[in-house]
Amino acid sequence: MTGHDYPVLDLARIALITHRDAALAREYLDALASEAAELLAPLRSADAGIDDELIVSAAHTLKGIACEVGASRLAFLAAAFEADPQPDHRTDHLAAIDAALRDVQAAAAS
Repeated sequence: MTGHDYPVLDLARIALITHRDAALAREYLDALASEAAELLAPLRSADAGIDDELIVSAAHTLKGIACEVGASRLAFLAAAFEADPQPDHRTDHLAAIDAALRDVQAAAAS
């Protein structure tokens, strides 16, 4: 579950929503990273008994935000987490999402 079939960023999407304003694109992607951290923090600190509904809700919200800014790989991985919130898969989902977020931040910085 890497999502490597999906681009890190859909450059056409980010250009469309920012009207090709690089500073605004960076602002949107920084907001994505900040929002992702807030959404995922409770999932990281919780024990394995965390409510699946919280996971599904957080993953769904992250998927929507990622789609909006064109972070296709992140959206795919958030959708996978939303569909499979089982405790024995959470660490793998969170690791994949973290990697995708780092990729988005690297792409935004270049």
